[in-house]
Amino acid sequence: MHCQRRVDSKGRISLGFLVPDASAFDIYFDETTSQITLSPLVQIPKSIMDSIDRGLEQSKSGKIQYLGSFQDYLKDDK
Repeated sequence: MHCQRRVDSKGRISLGFLVPDASAFDIYFDETTSQITLSPLVQIPKSIMDSIDRGLEQSKSGKIQYLGSFQDYLKDDK
């Protein structure tokens, strides 16, 4: 897709219409060509990241419970 946008009075360009789920962009600027490359990012909310960190700490300290095999729930996509 190719489109053109004008900058606003503060030099900003709106990109939300392209990737509405993005919460940030990784920016790469090539100084030799002046080309800007943007990669959309979706950030993990702090509350979810805290929960993941707690789970990892519990796993490290051996506070885990074996729930059996999940083999029966796998789908063969071949």
